[in-house]
Amino acid sequence: MAYLAGFLVGGVLLLAAAAKIYEPGAFVAQIRLEGLDFLLPAVVVALAALALETGLGVALVAGVHHRGVLVTSGLLVLFFLFLTGRNYWLVSQGLRDPEASCGCFGSLIERTPAEAFWQDLLLLVPPLLVLLWVRWKDHPKAPRNRLGLASLAAVAVAVGTWFSPALQFSEAAAAIAAAEIDRAFRPSSTFQLWVDGQFDPSGQVLESEGEAGLLVLSAAWAGPILVVPRTGSVRRLESQAVRPTERGFVLAPAPDEAADTIPFLIVQGAIQFEIGGHTVRLVAQ
Repeated sequence: MAYLAGFLVGGVLLLAAAAKIYEPGAFVAQIRLEGLDFLLPAVVVALAALALETGLGVALVAGVHHRGVLVTSGLLVLFFLFLTGRNYWLVSQGLRDPEASCGCFGSLIERTPAEAFWQDLLLLVPPLLVLLWVRWKDHPKAPRNRLGLASLAAVAVAVGTWFSPALQFSEAAAAIAAAEIDRAFRPSSTFQLWVDGQFDPSGQVLESEGEAGLLVLSAAWAGPILVVPRTGSVRRLESQAVRPTERGFVLAPAPDEAADTIPFLIVQGAIQFEIGGHTVRLVAQ
């Protein structure tokens, strides 16, 4: 039973690695979307992840049930589930575009965020628990030849992916895009959102280098609000006008300049306006 469970978990890890190798550029973009490149460049994180998945997958398929392999596999599975679970929640709350996210199999297997989470849970957790339960007290030795094979496979996948034309092309395209004017809205470090005299911890104020405005999101009203300082006005947008991407929120399509607007005031150094029966203040930090 332990070998069958190990073979199943290892097979899933190898299939996940194969999907990422097939589209390395999409995998790198996914790493950026998830914010996993906070310490190292996204490409380095992608190559390390591929090496880890491949090495563990080969080791488990080859019957290596050493405690170190099992613990590392368990932590990797938990991390997978955290990412797919968070993605499932973000999409369900309308905070992420379902088209911009995927599960651990990339686009090789088309799945909704909900399917990605529940299928990963059912595919990986039960056999991994069986494997840990059966093998935890056995202390099996790790055969050097099998570990060597797993290590060689991990290095080969990382090196081969690094020289992949698809990866090099995607990185060149990303560099070109980054050189263009960045119109994405990201969380503001300048303003705090106050609604009806109280700080709104669930709300967001987003600002952009390339767009002359601020986006305000809150559960206190429906739809995003665009504050345009150059015109001294506020416009309520349709929900579909704000689209989440890997670089932040973007306006798509561009808001209608002729749409009805609400004037805002500057009160005690804060931008203040009334909308939906609420008094909204953007207070400079």
